[in-house]
Amino acid sequence: MVLFPPQRYGCPGCGALPEMCEPKAIPAVGRLHSYAVVNRHPKYPTPYTVGEIELDAGPLVRGILADGQPLALNARMAAHSEEVDGNQVLVFAPAEEK
Repeated sequence: MVLFPPQRYGCPGCGALPEMCEPKAIPAVGRLHSYAVVNRHPKYPTPYTVGEIELDAGPLVRGILADGQPLALNARMAAHSEEVDGNQVLVFAPAEEK
């Protein structure tokens, strides 16, 4: 079972204790589920777009969408990590179909 975010209490599926669970990297690739343009924020420059991406591995994650990219629901998206104000964030952009 893949849990996102990781649970500090262990696995709710099988009852494994936390020390029996291990982190697993999953690809940040999936389909755009929804998005919203943020026009006002007290700290960050606007506008910017936040999206929810349903990863192929199962979890639904939120991330920043790359500026200037055409958006379509259910479009394939892939992420890379960027540093923003000292924090690592996922930035999603349309993925190239193979």
